[in-house]
Amino acid sequence: MKKIFIFDSYSSNRDILCEELAAHGNTVVATGQLESIRDSVERLKPDLIILDLYYRGEIRWDLLLEMKAFHPQVPVLTFTGCLPPEDLRVHFADAWVRKSLFFMELKQKVTLLLDGFKEPGPVRGNSPRTLSERMTS
Repeated sequence: MKKIFIFDSYSSNRDILCEELAAHGNTVVATGQLESIRDSVERLKPDLIILDLYYRGEIRWDLLLEMKAFHPQVPVLTFTGCLPPEDLRVHFADAWVRKSLFFMELKQKVTLLLDGFKEPGPVRGNSPRTLSERMTS
């Protein structure tokens, strides 16, 4: 059983994500409180962190960088509707998914990240074991 931490400021999004990911046997903890993220992650010791970086009208790149700095071994997936794919900062995360009503892409990337695969990107470089390769094979 894998442990997943979710940060999303909207409770309806958190509820749906928790339900979807828990249905696959994961332990899921979610919060919408920016102040409690670090403590929650420390207590849970997750196998995956999912972040919506859009918080109170701004994109919180500092949140992504903090999670990667304090928990470099834990993959981080950004799940948001506010990040343009051409913004190279999205590649600081191990993967990103644009929010939609359909969770297929999210669930595929969650599974692959929990299995130890990374998404290729300009910051991380290309690795022989990438998400894109796994999703097409």
